[in-house]
Amino acid sequence: MRGCPSDLYKELANYLKNNNNGPRYADSYTYLHELLDYDWIPKTKIKGFVTEEQYKVFLEKGKPDTWITNVADVKCVAIDDNRKPVMYIPVKWEIHTYETANLFYTDAVPYLRELSKSEKYDDVRIVYYFDH
Repeated sequence: MRGCPSDLYKELANYLKNNNNGPRYADSYTYLHELLDYDWIPKTKIKGFVTEEQYKVFLEKGKPDTWITNVADVKCVAIDDNRKPVMYIPVKWEIHTYETANLFYTDAVPYLRELSKSEKYDDVRIVYYFDH
């Protein structure tokens, strides 16, 4: 992580300095040209747990519409709101990296591109951090 840029807008610098919403770490920033240069096409492996209904979707489409994440590769059972057991089945599939970014890739990146006044896209950046 790069830390915060030294030339932050005063309002943002004050917000980050006085933010009392809990601990944050890994301050960083990324320029638009770096996002545009990133290779979003390779596939990444996803694994999760699906209901029996979503397992049918997985078999038909190659990936489920919804799932829960877990690191274990075993079948697990949960209790639904009606106190009935629900079987979750572990599945693995691959998706393009851009699919993992959802709206960021399809909405935010094009919007950031519109903001840029440079052909090199080096005048727009996002500043971010992680929290617990």
